[in-house]
Amino acid sequence: MPFGPIGIPEFLVPAICAGGLLFGMLLFIFLWMRGREPLNRNIIVIGGVGLVFVGSEMMVLALGGWHRDAELGRQFHRLEQIAGAWFLLALPLLVEQVLPLPRAVFRFNRGLIWAGFAVALAVTAIAFIRPDLYISQTRASATALLHPGDFGRGLEGPLYRLRDVSVGVLMAYTAALIAIYLRRQAQIEYFLPMLVSLCLAFYASIDDIVFVYFRFYIDPLGAWPFSRFSLGITLVVFSSMVTTLLRFLHQRPELRSANQALDKLLVSAEEKLYRDPLTGLPNRVSLVRDLESPGEVHLILGNLNRFGDINDFYGMRVGDILLRSMTRRVDEFCRARGLHLYKFRGDEFAFLVPGDRSTQALERLALDIHRHVTQRPYRYDEHRIELKLALGIGVGKESILEKADSALRQAKKDRRPYAVSDSVHETDHDFTVNLRRAKQIRDAIREERVHVWYQPIHDNREGRIGKHEALVRLLDTDGAILAPGEFLATARRTNLYGPVSRVVVRRVLAKLGETRQELSMNLSAEDLQDEETLALIFRGLERDGAERLVFEIVETEGMGDYTAVHEFIRRVRERGCRVAIDDFGTGYSTFQHLLRLKVDFIKIDGSLIKNIDRDDNSRILVANIVDFSRKLGILTVAEYVHSREVQDIVLSLGVHYSQGYLFGAPAVELR
Repeated sequence: MPFGPIGIPEFLVPAICAGGLLFGMLLFIFLWMRGREPLNRNIIVIGGVGLVFVGSEMMVLALGGWHRDAELGRQFHRLEQIAGAWFLLALPLLVEQVLPLPRAVFRFNRGLIWAGFAVALAVTAIAFIRPDLYISQTRASATALLHPGDFGRGLEGPLYRLRDVSVGVLMAYTAALIAIYLRRQAQIEYFLPMLVSLCLAFYASIDDIVFVYFRFYIDPLGAWPFSRFSLGITLVVFSSMVTTLLRFLHQRPELRSANQALDKLLVSAEEKLYRDPLTGLPNRVSLVRDLESPGEVHLILGNLNRFGDINDFYGMRVGDILLRSMTRRVDEFCRARGLHLYKFRGDEFAFLVPGDRSTQALERLALDIHRHVTQRPYRYDEHRIELKLALGIGVGKESILEKADSALRQAKKDRRPYAVSDSVHETDHDFTVNLRRAKQIRDAIREERVHVWYQPIHDNREGRIGKHEALVRLLDTDGAILAPGEFLATARRTNLYGPVSRVVVRRVLAKLGETRQELSMNLSAEDLQDEETLALIFRGLERDGAERLVFEIVETEGMGDYTAVHEFIRRVRERGCRVAIDDFGTGYSTFQHLLRLKVDFIKIDGSLIKNIDRDDNSRILVANIVDFSRKLGILTVAEYVHSREVQDIVLSLGVHYSQGYLFGAPAVELR
């Protein structure tokens, strides 16, 4: 025989197993690099452990059974058994990632993970400090050897025996959980191969334990060097790889179907976002978007005078009928003249006028619109109802909305059919308010009245407050607390946003050093492009506690260039931080966006959560987001959880964290 006392088939078994494990790991890494499968950390851990295990077994057989090198055989035997100890970590990790566990079992299994990690680490250290406690340096006696391939193996020490028993118990625990899940869920094609291999590995480990203690095997194949624990544990590793791959291949059609359903929901949501629900006309958001397109345009804004009186006298239902009737009449007029009609809130309309037109031509057009709307009364039953209209003309594309709005206010003030503005005219009141707000922010920064409050985030798996989100607040001189919506827009327009952000960053980093809790803070596109803010962040991350910080990236139009975002995520992750996408599910959110950023958390926007107990569309959309995120290994946070009913639905959908007034309002101190 070429291998001396070791036969070729006996040596090929570990070689084939090692090759299969290596191929499986490379396949998963390839799928991850191509973006087709999220990196399965557990597969990498258990595959790596299994590869070291069977590779060491190959060396023991080759050196002990072929070259008869007892010393090297014992060294590789020790490495093999050290690798076996790391299955104390890999097996409970496999349970957590493969099976949906109830909260109590999840917490117990999490304890096993940490315990397995600690024990495996300790055993590894002891094996190098006191190797005789694991594998004796004394070669086994001839009477203890049942096969020539065992030559070079040392005598088993107490740690070796403890490891065998512990891993055997964990395999029985894993097999029992999978068997229970199989009984409850009809997914045999996923888990049956793993269950069978676990049972085989458990039986093989029992056989190995019997040999360690009593020096005989309970099955006729026991004398074959690779038929015991090594073969069984290799099958566990390989079957977990195959199971994971089968699930991935099986779920691809499901994921495609879920994405198609989500696309339909997003189309419906886009309709609601860009359309007026009463008339079906494009709304103000559509107008703002259309104004960004190239080309010369002008704008006419219209407002029905004293329309509130009609609603009060005839009722809201009649008012809605009049608005729809007027829309039909005006829409025909606009189509004939190449105008684009928009409906704003209440009783406001907008007319987008394409092309280069003189002020006189715009005035004639405004008079035509006014006559078309007002010269004929509208009928409801036997009632004849007259409408009055005021129009504001904005000339030129620069600040066109402000121009038209200023002209409309002037027309209503002078009680004229229309007015024209070719520059932005703010009223004295608006001008005073803007100046006052900018001074208020500037003084607050100088006098250290920009504060950070913290809102608790509930861990739905642990059943406790797991972390807090930092939220900026401004304290006015009269003691009033201003929320971000009351001053951040002004801060952006007056170049005060950066200083406000840096105050928040400094306060959050300081709080991180005072507490052991996990904190999260928001960053916008402006922050990621502000070198001073970024320098402050990365200087702060050099201190301890960076691993407890989560950066929530707020989705805005500024996210179009992903280079800065990717670079920021890479740098903060090197320092142990994690990253979330805030307000996911509305606005600019797309699943392609999520795949490109590869974040750790997504925070589902509160507009989808707050009415989830009454809105079936919101529930379906959130369920798809959660399912998609789970398949990518991304944790989810539900915002605006304000009632027990909403929280119950959030729990049923499998959302990992909840945030809202049900668990606590923003406050100065952490809970």
